[in-house]
Amino acid sequence: MLEALRTLRRELDSLLESLKGTAGVFVVSNSIRERIQQFYLSWSNLRPRLESAQVPRAVLNRAESLTEEIVRLSTGRNRKERYRRKLGALRGVLGKELLLEIARLQRSVPAEKVSAHVIERSVLPEIPGLTNDLIPNALYGWANAIRTFLRKNSYDHNAFVMVAYRPALKNLISDVKQALTDLGLNPVVARDHNLTDDLYNPLACLLCCRYGVAIFDEGESKQLHNANIVYELAMMQTLKRPCMILKHQNVKTMPSDFLHKLYEPYSTSKEAADAVKGWWQRLERLQ
Repeated sequence: MLEALRTLRRELDSLLESLKGTAGVFVVSNSIRERIQQFYLSWSNLRPRLESAQVPRAVLNRAESLTEEIVRLSTGRNRKERYRRKLGALRGVLGKELLLEIARLQRSVPAEKVSAHVIERSVLPEIPGLTNDLIPNALYGWANAIRTFLRKNSYDHNAFVMVAYRPALKNLISDVKQALTDLGLNPVVARDHNLTDDLYNPLACLLCCRYGVAIFDEGESKQLHNANIVYELAMMQTLKRPCMILKHQNVKTMPSDFLHKLYEPYSTSKEAADAVKGWWQRLERLQ
């Protein structure tokens, strides 16, 4: 474990040197960004071992917070100076705090052989079956926010509502949410939660949900289907999570990817809510 942490610190030193060698004010190197994301995964794999070794939680939380801030920087266009400040601060925590704690602990506990580059553990083990390759890189820096949400909202009861946010759909959204609540589920509409501060917030909400309800209502003029709903539903299907599809009777065609899927037609918000209840009853019989 001590050697694993030293390896992480050496990678930090290497990243700082790489930043010095890059031209310009902003970090535009994909290689550096990928290395930072890899570093975050390695840290996520090592942290539970540090916890089990009884490293003080306050020290681990400082390292975790800085690591998340750094990996969030890697998903956008940010100045080298910001990277240097955060990487330098993290190096201080790893070198002056964590290494000292581990050295102290290992005087009484046999050393554990751990490779910092072996990535076996999911960044979000709280979500069943969610491997790292299914987590968008842009969400790595928001893992703590997602964990906090899941502590308050059980994954097994969360149902992600995929819908366009138009004023005309206010009653529809409300009735579908109420139907899910009546069934003992927790309806999750992305606009009601801020798990991230960027456009990846809907995906963060989606990952937290075991079930999904996709609503294909009448689109705006010249709009056939809402692209966000199509993408979110495809993501839920990739994750193999049970979903129902509600289709307004005036929607004549469905996206080609979902033509083979069963859907529930509706014309009023009450019909949509009743369809949700019927879907859940059928799903319960299968589970």
